[in-house]
Amino acid sequence: MTALWSSILSFVFVFTGLAGVLLMLSHEGKVKKSPHAALWRKFHRILGYLFIAVFLLQFYLMAGKVSVEFFKFSPRANLHAALALILLPMLLIKGLLARYFKTLRSQIVSLGLMIFFLAFLMVTLTAGYYFLTHSPQA
Repeated sequence: MTALWSSILSFVFVFTGLAGVLLMLSHEGKVKKSPHAALWRKFHRILGYLFIAVFLLQFYLMAGKVSVEFFKFSPRANLHAALALILLPMLLIKGLLARYFKTLRSQIVSLGLMIFFLAFLMVTLTAGYYFLTHSPQA
């Protein structure tokens, strides 16, 4: 996969996460609950599955890239990889909390925000840098 397509997929990843975060914040932040609460949760779950699927696809593709291109990475690439490795267990924990530990529901929103912020940082470190350095000169 080229750097351009990887960067585009990374932005799809971030925008999917942003949509899920905004959806849950607008739902959870209201004093009066919407009559469509179940529909919003289902849509958030679909966005979450898409977020995880794109993350795992990118993780797989980048792991293959690292195994082929064995050389010293830049500090930016090392931080990017470290953030991806941090996100992996955080996504697993959030899924477990949502599915099996309903009494810990109050922590799910905070964990979701942390996951989104780390994902945003991870993507802007690399994809953002790619688009800034490869933009057409005016």
